[in-house]
Amino acid sequence: MGVLNLRPGDRFLEPCRGDLLDEEGAPLPTIFNLMPLPDERKDWCELRQGVDYLEADLGCGVYDLIVTNPPFSLTEAFIRKSLKELKPDGTLIYLQRVNFLGTAKRVPFWAEVGFPDKTPVLVPRPRFVRGGTDSCEYCW
Repeated sequence: MGVLNLRPGDRFLEPCRGDLLDEEGAPLPTIFNLMPLPDERKDWCELRQGVDYLEADLGCGVYDLIVTNPPFSLTEAFIRKSLKELKPDGTLIYLQRVNFLGTAKRVPFWAEVGFPDKTPVLVPRPRFVRGGTDSCEYCW
């Protein structure tokens, strides 16, 4: 996962833990399992295991770190909820397509929640030759 500056008292949440299995049916490691914190400092949700993140009452401002790979179609709802559950100095990490950040239809969403300060993608896409554009996302 790279370098995370975890503190001993940090609380972690994985809203979409997943339940992937390998070819022999053994569970594959999840972010939850790989997070180097004691289990009592970690929480998870997973719809296929009966815990719907969007319906779960997890409290406000309780997590120092939230990491997930949400369903693409529900990402906005997940981010809104996660921002309420994240501590003011917390870290939110979502695995998502770059084009999720760059589509013009999400400009109002980013205006509402704040654009990620560590992912400077140009929205809308720059215009090039003769006012046209292409299907690539651009970032600084």
